[in-house]
Amino acid sequence: MSAIDVRKIRELVGLQPVYKLVDTCAAEFEASTPYYYSTYETPYTVNGKSTSEDEIRLTTKPKVIIIGGGPNRIGQGIEFDYCCVQAAFAMKELGLESVMINSNPETVSTDYDTSDLLFFEPLTHEDILNICERLNGRPFDKSGGLVKG
Repeated sequence: MSAIDVRKIRELVGLQPVYKLVDTCAAEFEASTPYYYSTYETPYTVNGKSTSEDEIRLTTKPKVIIIGGGPNRIGQGIEFDYCCVQAAFAMKELGLESVMINSNPETVSTDYDTSDLLFFEPLTHEDILNICERLNGRPFDKSGGLVKG
């Protein structure tokens, strides 16, 4: 069974990831840093409506997604990380929201002030597609949406 087959089955049964905010302030005060990770949880019912606690803070601003370099060794990959950071800064200058997806928390591209939203996720097809569709507000096979690149 391929990863695409598993994704289709997951979608058929309504199993979707939710995104949680990393509390960088240890609950002392509200964290404003937009660090997210995905998880799966059982939806619950409120007033007869099925819901889950997705903490993602979305705006209607158009977004550009930047995929980070993931894990690297000392002395390797710094050029790609530099490119990701420069891309995030360029998106801000263009008035677009920059969204960084990276699995490596020890890079400059994952600094709290580099991008508007940051996802610590595996750099797999499914994980990236889940984020893209969530930020877009709809699957990519439907027109419209917020993700521009």
